[in-house]
Amino acid sequence: MCDEITSSQDLQDLYDHLSNGIAYMAMTDYPYASDFLTSMPAWPVNVSCEAGFANWTKDITDQKILLNNLIAVADVYFNSAKAKGYCVNFKDTGGTGSLDGDMWNVL
Repeated sequence: MCDEITSSQDLQDLYDHLSNGIAYMAMTDYPYASDFLTSMPAWPVNVSCEAGFANWTKDITDQKILLNNLIAVADVYFNSAKAKGYCVNFKDTGGTGSLDGDMWNVL
């Protein structure tokens, strides 16, 4: 994490951050690499499932391991290049890169 989680709002922001990364991967699950939202590999949903379940077993109950697996899933969207020194910026709740995220909202 880039910052420590110290409040319920921080926890909600982390949830929104990870959820948006996963949702954007689903919306852009192309059979080729793309980079209009952020740099992602081909079939990012498949890649994220492989990352999230790489060390998963049905017996895992440790919340830290489960959270790290969830972060590995979202990192396919947020850090597919595996940049050195990367940290999870959960305060970035939009996660749309240079694209205005409001265009996805439909009321």
